[in-house]
Amino acid sequence: LALITPRRDGMNLVAQEFVAVQQLYAERELIPPGALILSEFAGAATCLTRALLINPSDIEGVADAIEDALELSPEDREERMRVMMRRVRQLDAQAWAEKFCRDFEEHLQENQPRQPSIRVDEPVARKILSAARAAPSRYLFLDYDGTLRRIEERPHEAIPDASLLVLLERLARLPETEICVVSGRDHRTLDTWLGALPISLAAEHGAYFKERGGVFRPSTELDLSFMEPAAEIFEEFAEEIPGCEVERKATSVAFHYRRADEDYAEWRARELRATLVDEFSTYPVEILRGHKVLEIRARGVHKGIAVERVLAECARGAFIFAAGDDRTDLDLYRALPESAFAVHIGGKGNEARYRMEDHRELRRLLEELARTVESYASARA
Repeated sequence: LALITPRRDGMNLVAQEFVAVQQLYAERELIPPGALILSEFAGAATCLTRALLINPSDIEGVADAIEDALELSPEDREERMRVMMRRVRQLDAQAWAEKFCRDFEEHLQENQPRQPSIRVDEPVARKILSAARAAPSRYLFLDYDGTLRRIEERPHEAIPDASLLVLLERLARLPETEICVVSGRDHRTLDTWLGALPISLAAEHGAYFKERGGVFRPSTELDLSFMEPAAEIFEEFAEEIPGCEVERKATSVAFHYRRADEDYAEWRARELRATLVDEFSTYPVEILRGHKVLEIRARGVHKGIAVERVLAECARGAFIFAAGDDRTDLDLYRALPESAFAVHIGGKGNEARYRMEDHRELRRLLEELARTVESYASARA
């Protein structure tokens, strides 16, 4: 029996060494391994989740854990140690180094010096409208939540209003114009809300794509082995944080905490992210932070996939416009050609070349764009 009770600690390699020694010795001697009692304040507690976790300040709780450990059946000890040994083998120095380098690369990309965004005032709006009017073809890539529509506390309530549906159909009817809504929403919801419109749809950050008039199809083959264990972790946290919701999609799992107590939920969301980083460090996944949402998705899926697909046969001189509102839309902007107009809704002011205050401003601009192109096409007819 190992009893490791730090009140504050780093990783605590002693716990992992105990697991390794117990498992290897048990396998060699064909006997059941021992049991691990570990302080919940040790860093290793986030990955050695099959240990008996205790608060070292709770004397009665520690005593109960010792009693429980001594009463564990050989089968239970074997199962616990086998799971923890798998984590020890997965989280080796090589895996840590690769993850560190990958995270560092992502940090550099997201935080490289950028020029402050330009506010879309009247002169800039005229520039955008002029470019749209004169172009031989037009491509618009639009995020949904927070961009075309305000964010709702309950995600399922963000149903498109009638004026938005009319606007999207109007834009789609413009000559030589392709509209693509690129969203993190699951493909079934997006199809229910927008599938009847003559537009393209990219769901779940590009994992599913639907051409105009077509059906949703997966964009690529993905390893989804992380989905079930991730969902279980999310559900555990949701039970402890009132007001949270877990959304299961086809290729990702999202944890929404817009309706939870802001300070407490933000603190627990950071804890949840740390747990995900530890638990899924060897899985092909990415962990995303959005507006009051934490999402884990298969690596290699991003909104830029939809841009690359739609623009594969784009003619020279086309007008290209994109709008988004959170970090997942940065992939969308990166996939655009230099000549494109990228507009970020809200934010700090350097996410894209241009910025607007909210979805209402964007919809007014899109309405004006529709009128401008319609008038130009009518005059030329």
